[in-house]
Amino acid sequence: MNTAKDTLHREEVGRFSVLRLDGMQVPVISAIYVGGFPEGVAYSEDSTHIYVENFANKYLSIVS
Repeated sequence: MNTAKDTLHREEVGRFSVLRLDGMQVPVISAIYVGGFPEGVAYSEDSTHIYVENFANKYLSIVS
């Protein structure tokens, strides 16, 4: 996908981004590589961890 780097939504293969919703601003807080084909996202009951499932590699990334 050829999207400008400053757009709100930009796909990079295997990158998971954490965004902060702040009025009209949506800055990226952090971004990590989670594998070639991230598919599912869930969060823990206490909201301290985010789980990202990778379909291609069968990995589970845990973001805290």
